[in-house]
Amino acid sequence: MFTFSFKPKKIVLHTFLPESCSYIATNFPVTYATKYYPEWWKKLPTPEFDFNNMVIKPNMKSCIGFTELYQNSAVLPLWSDLAIKWDLQRELWSYQFADKNTSGDSHGRLQRDGFKMDHFHFKITSPWKFFSDKDVYFNISQLYYNFPQKTYFDILPGVVEYYYQNRTNINIFLRPDINQIIIPHNTPLFLIRPLSERKLEIKMEVLNENDYHKLDIEKRPFSFMKAYINTKNNIKNKEKKCPFGFIK
Repeated sequence: MFTFSFKPKKIVLHTFLPESCSYIATNFPVTYATKYYPEWWKKLPTPEFDFNNMVIKPNMKSCIGFTELYQNSAVLPLWSDLAIKWDLQRELWSYQFADKNTSGDSHGRLQRDGFKMDHFHFKITSPWKFFSDKDVYFNISQLYYNFPQKTYFDILPGVVEYYYQNRTNINIFLRPDINQIIIPHNTPLFLIRPLSERKLEIKMEVLNENDYHKLDIEKRPFSFMKAYINTKNNIKNKEKKCPFGFIK
């Protein structure tokens, strides 16, 4: 009788930066979420067993729902202080990144007509480019437990993949009870969790500017959604023609 043992295939998340952003790779890399366990959580005592009452004295150190959230996930931290000021009624806004290099943008309220119209939208243009296995989707969400105090911004959640597209821009909603905010560097902006039980492996590489720009999957026209769908269909059609799946 033969016993076979197969090592589970990993999900490799390739992360790239240009040389002009090498300081980000050194100081604020995309890394495993377990390195961002909240300080308040780490200070909790280890759960003890009460021998008098024969029960465990639990706390969130033993909460599986909490620890599983950070296991097998990645975190993208903010690499520069960011100051934003806005006037929602007049649709006026301004911002400044401390690195004087990163850019941002805002989408008008009509793009989400009927949803949180009193909030201001801001998008951080991220220099990170990600690539992964084509059959893997990732859930992105705010690290809720890393913000024990009230925050005036929300990271918008979603499901993405990094095979047919490689953008990692960060969308934020700024709440209506203030009109300016500073988000400090190293703030863990969002949690990146593969929708799979396979183990996540993160690889990082800094490329020269030419090689970095060659990573763009396609030239996007005005409509990103149309370009995304067309590119995805084109790649799928090419792979169907290769019976061994060598075209990737």
